[in-house]
Amino acid sequence: MISNGARRTDLPVLAFATCAGDTRAGRVANWLVMHAREPMLAEYTPDSCIAATRLCVTLATAAGVAARPLPLRAVAANRATTKDWTRTGVLPTAHPNRPLDPHAPWAVGIGFGPPDADPASRPGRYNGHLACLLEPDEPDAMACLVDLALDQAARPERFLVLGAVSLPVSAEFLAGQSVAYRLLPPPNGADPCAVFYLVNPHDDETWRLSRDWLDTGRQMPLAAGLARRLLKDLER
Repeated sequence: MISNGARRTDLPVLAFATCAGDTRAGRVANWLVMHAREPMLAEYTPDSCIAATRLCVTLATAAGVAARPLPLRAVAANRATTKDWTRTGVLPTAHPNRPLDPHAPWAVGIGFGPPDADPASRPGRYNGHLACLLEPDEPDAMACLVDLALDQAARPERFLVLGAVSLPVSAEFLAGQSVAYRLLPPPNGADPCAVFYLVNPHDDETWRLSRDWLDTGRQMPLAAGLARRLLKDLER
C-alpha cells in the first residue's frame, strides 16, 4: 500500500517485462505484467496489491510454476531522482511532501506504512506491499518478481511514470542482503524512472486476513479467463 497521496485511476496501463524469456517461470512472469494488469483494474482499485498477488499466484500455479507471495518495501523514483542515482550511486529516499515541481528529484515509498504504523490502529488495512515471487524452474536460473500494483504510485505530474513490472531477483535479495532495482523507460523515449525493492523483514502478515486474499471466489471468473489465455500462449 502506498504511504501517501491520492491514487490515480486515469493513467494508461504500462508494462515493464524484464525477466529472461528462456525459462517457463520467466515467460509466465512477463506474460502476467503484459496481460493481467488491465483486466484486473476493471475489478479492483489500483492499490490492491494483495488481490494482484493472489491473482499472480493462481495463474502461475495453473501454468505449472511454483509461486508465493513476497512482502516488500519499495521506493519509486522519478526521472530526476533516477538520473541523480545513476550519477552518484546513492539510493533515493522518499520525500512525498516536497512542493510540486516535475523537474525536481522526487520519490515515494510503497509498503512502509505511516511513520507510526500500528496494525491495531488501521483495522482492515495492510501496512505493507505485496508482490508475487515465481520460483526458478531450471538449475542456475533466477527467481522472478512480479509486481502488478506498482503503478499505484505513478505521478505523471512529477515525471514518475510506472507500470506493472517483472524482474529477476537473486538469492541475496531474497535473504534480505541486497536491493533489487529496475529502470523503467517510458514508451515516449524520455529518461527512465526506477523502482527499488527490499524484502520486508518486519511484515506482520495481516494480508493473510484480507478479503482480497481470502475471497478467491471473487477472482474466479477473471482468473479462469486469464488462465486459458496464458496456457494457450505458452503452447506457442
